[in-house]
Amino acid sequence: LPLLGKHQLINAATAVGAIELLHLHGYAISEEQVKSGLEKTVWPARLQVIGREPTILLDVAHSPQSARVLRESICETFTYEKLILVVGISGDKDIKGIGAELCPIADIAILTKASNNPRAADPARIEQEWKEFDVTLVIKDSVASALDYARSIAGKNDLICITG
Repeated sequence: LPLLGKHQLINAATAVGAIELLHLHGYAISEEQVKSGLEKTVWPARLQVIGREPTILLDVAHSPQSARVLRESICETFTYEKLILVVGISGDKDIKGIGAELCPIADIAILTKASNNPRAADPARIEQEWKEFDVTLVIKDSVASALDYARSIAGKNDLICITG
């Protein structure tokens, strides 16, 4: 399975279980087809490594539950010296809950917003809701400037995680 994170093993097992149920209802899906499907699985923006030295990880965690899975996966899968978050969150999401999951493992969180998303929370709001967490917070006015800043402060052994 090419997907990162132990939770993907549970997802794969669920898919295989569904295929076994389909067999009971007359659908013929061979073991080779199942194997091939699992090996070729791609899930963009879910623990997707998009860069190296520093490692750049893209994950669209947008709830406390998905942020928890992201945190657990980062801790289990990656080694790094410093974790730099680049974060934008929709205003209708649980901003504080997401921060409670991710801030404890981050060294710095660069807060921004997607200019093409009318639901995007103002980075100042994210900062206000995350100020109680023990993480350095920086605001940048665009995703591009946030990523540029993250790259400028990252060492080759650091992890930049773009999320939200």
